[in-house]
Amino acid sequence: VNNYTEVGVRIDPAGKSEPLFVNPFALDPSNNAVLYYPCGRDIWRHENLYAVSLRNKLPTYNRSDGWTQLRSVAPVNAQFSAIGTARLSNGSTRLYIGTNTGKIYKLDNAQSSLSATSVADISVAKGFPANAYVSCIAADPTNADRAIAVFSNYNVQSLFLTENAGATWLPVSGNLEERPDGRGGGPSCRWLTMLNVRGTLVYFVGTSTGLYATSRLQGMSTVWVPEGASTIGNVIVPMVVARQSDGLVLVGTHGNGIFTANVTDMPTSVQNNASTTDEIRLFENAPNPFSPQTTIRYELPQRSHVRLRVMDMSGREIITLVNQPQSAGAHETIWDGRGYGGGWAASGLYIYHLISIAENGTTTSRTGQMQLVR
Repeated sequence: VNNYTEVGVRIDPAGKSEPLFVNPFALDPSNNAVLYYPCGRDIWRHENLYAVSLRNKLPTYNRSDGWTQLRSVAPVNAQFSAIGTARLSNGSTRLYIGTNTGKIYKLDNAQSSLSATSVADISVAKGFPANAYVSCIAADPTNADRAIAVFSNYNVQSLFLTENAGATWLPVSGNLEERPDGRGGGPSCRWLTMLNVRGTLVYFVGTSTGLYATSRLQGMSTVWVPEGASTIGNVIVPMVVARQSDGLVLVGTHGNGIFTANVTDMPTSVQNNASTTDEIRLFENAPNPFSPQTTIRYELPQRSHVRLRVMDMSGREIITLVNQPQSAGAHETIWDGRGYGGGWAASGLYIYHLISIAENGTTTSRTGQMQLVR
């Protein structure tokens, strides 16, 4: 007679801090046996979930086994509230971790080491709402340097996009806010997930008034459209997740059940609201003239490989600011007046040159001029 029964086993680490009522955790994107568990001010990693047996007569598990701990990373009086995982091109794992006081951290090589020296604060002076609650951080499944942070407070800009691993952030909550600065009667954003649909990323965001989606991020001009209005309705959506392998999207609601859909084609509502412009737009840098730094903004009509360079007036290249594939929508980058090697450029006029190569091979270039004042 087989007396073994599959049961649930508690595995959270012994000696951990008091967790949040809904505490975050995440599996490693390259190895589902590895679990990350930020709790309180600490980060924990479980080395091998497969070693936890679920077929015991008397199920027990030593909750000290398999756990590695990085202590006291978050500020005093803060708790970790969100985690996003991303797979880097070299196969290592990056963590994006947020707190209930608006801080966001980045930890690379997380699958093999937990070191305080490898944790970087990527939230200082980035325009985030003060002391806001980070409820979710979603990493781009196709590019580990891209991530979106979700702040769940009312009367703040709710969604921020980075395309350079946290060096800069751009608000993208658009029409989810009543006013561009986030104030007013806009909903509370709770969760965001990205799904690669036939080469185009679709972004789904759960809010206090239902589910919204877009395929085109354009800063605070982003248009988010309602999804499932007649089924999901305008109830609170605290979580939405997507499976890249087959396009399965699961939407959890507060009091209205769980909804699923297999999204294998662009949602009609998103497609109808996508911009039809086929022009690349390169805006004047701001401020201009500038000291010590300036922001260069541009918009792409479709996913393209982008190279953005700074040159002097003789055509000599000073530095390359961007050289990577980027999604359709609004982008921005900062030049702080330094060239290759970190040396400061002299006062004077400079050219910024944008080259975009679309996936169909179409190449487009745009040029602007700026003045550095020291």
